[in-house]
Amino acid sequence: MNEEFCQKLVQTASLAVGRDVLVTDEQGIILANSDRTRIGEVHEASLEVMRKQEKIYHGNYEAGRLNATLPGVTMPLLVDGVTVGSIGIIRRAGLKPEDTGEAGRDLSESTGFLLCEWERQIR
Repeated sequence: MNEEFCQKLVQTASLAVGRDVLVTDEQGIILANSDRTRIGEVHEASLEVMRKQEKIYHGNYEAGRLNATLPGVTMPLLVDGVTVGSIGIIRRAGLKPEDTGEAGRDLSESTGFLLCEWERQIR
């Protein structure tokens, strides 16, 4: 995935959902993040999400046990049915991780579609 495209996507998505957002590659490496200091870190929650192929919520306790993970929700990122990475939404203080769910589902589907369209255009 193109890091510059992913960063623009994260900036737009973050504004849309009002939360910090991240995108990783298929190895769990953060390609783009609202907090650019996290780029290049291995997001351990993403590895679990891609292995299980399901959305996972992480509270304070779970996030504290995983490398480069903050409380929120992480979902697999699919392009044409293939997992190409993950997308995560960091929850705001005072909210439960599940409170990111609806925005997360919509964001994951939209991001997958945009990545698919972008890849078709560069071919």
